[in-house]
Amino acid sequence: FGHRLAGHRHHVAVLQAPSDRKSLRINGSAVPVLTAQAIEVQGADLDIVSGATYTSRTYADSLQSALDQAALAQEAAGS
Repeated sequence: FGHRLAGHRHHVAVLQAPSDRKSLRINGSAVPVLTAQAIEVQGADLDIVSGATYTSRTYADSLQSALDQAALAQEAAGS
C-alpha cells in the first residue's frame, strides 16, 4: 500500500456507507474490526473480515485513497 497514517491516529471516520439491511448488518460487525485494525497498523494494510470480504476490500481501498489524498495535500502545502 501507499501512504500511511502520520503520527499516532486514534480515530477513523466512516463518511459514507450503504444503508440497506444486509449492509447494515455486515457493516455493524465488520467496520469496528476494520477501524481497530487501521488504527493498530496505522494504515490501510488490513486483514479481510470473515463474511465481509467486499466491505473489507472497499474499506481498505477507501482508507488508502483518503491517506493518499491527505499526503498530497500536505506535500502541496509544504512546497
